[in-house]
Amino acid sequence: MGFRVILGGVLLCTLSACSPFRESVYVAPEVHGKVVTVDSLLPVADVAVQHHEYLEGITRSDEHGRLYLEAVKDYSSEVLKLSFLRQAQLIKIGDPQTEQSFFVVTYFHRLSQTQESVDIPTVFLGREPEVLASIPVFGDEQSRRTSHLGLNLDSVDLLSLVASACDKNILDSARLALNTARKVYWKVEEQVALGSTQAHQGLVDHAYQHVFNLWSYLYQMQASSSD
Repeated sequence: MGFRVILGGVLLCTLSACSPFRESVYVAPEVHGKVVTVDSLLPVADVAVQHHEYLEGITRSDEHGRLYLEAVKDYSSEVLKLSFLRQAQLIKIGDPQTEQSFFVVTYFHRLSQTQESVDIPTVFLGREPEVLASIPVFGDEQSRRTSHLGLNLDSVDLLSLVASACDKNILDSARLALNTARKVYWKVEEQVALGSTQAHQGLVDHAYQHVFNLWSYLYQMQASSSD
């Protein structure tokens, strides 16, 4: 009798392992942020924002430039994976004037049963993305590396970084973010020279944080594709 009980338990465990176990978990976080223009550093309304993988949740920035995205919950059979690790996720931003879109990166604990709220750095819209900015001259070595990242925006071809041609949009976003961050730096310097009393230095940090996040995302993609 005892042998039958043990055998039945083994069979039950085996069947459970083979059967899909689906549970409702969060696959995208609640997102808060703000969008401003590079030219004036003022808020921009009506900018589209959405989770890249979940296109049904498109929202737009309000008159104060505030961005908000609801969290997304779905059923997943991967709930037994390590959900306590922070994972990168793409947020898609759409410019209503140029009708162009680009990505920013946020991090959250995917496949968690607890809703997570994240704040993304200030997002910057440049109305002339094809105009290249000169490289800022930062004082410390770490900032210089972030500003350069080994790039010459007008000549370097970095398609080798991405796993496939469909990822070119992410590469374009990374290059755009770097050029935009340089423009934000020079805009802040200009306003400081004009005697502006507003604290804009944090905006430069926000702009370069997007640069760091996107290039890190690309390098991780490259590493994953080569494994």
